[in-house]
Amino acid sequence: MSSAPVSPAASTLWPRLEELAVFVGSAPLPASANVPGLLERLRTAGPGPTTEPIVRRRLPLAVDGYLRALTWQPWAVDGADPAAELARAVDEMAALVPAS
Repeated sequence: MSSAPVSPAASTLWPRLEELAVFVGSAPLPASANVPGLLERLRTAGPGPTTEPIVRRRLPLAVDGYLRALTWQPWAVDGADPAAELARAVDEMAALVPAS
């Protein structure tokens, strides 16, 4: 998965978001989760009380949870789909980001 090119203004405005974008861009995430779409919405909205917790905690935890769930999926008894769980979490976060 590749992330959209980063403009110099965006990377200086919110370096933590761009660091996160590089990380998630290197992770094997499902396209169905639309993480690049969430990152773009966050870039457009900019730093704020609603978006910063998503960048600092919620999205990193959701991606980490997805990657860990993939590791343990062969032994999972509940049949949960890690990709569907990540997509649900990303949709919830995207709904919180103010439209610009």
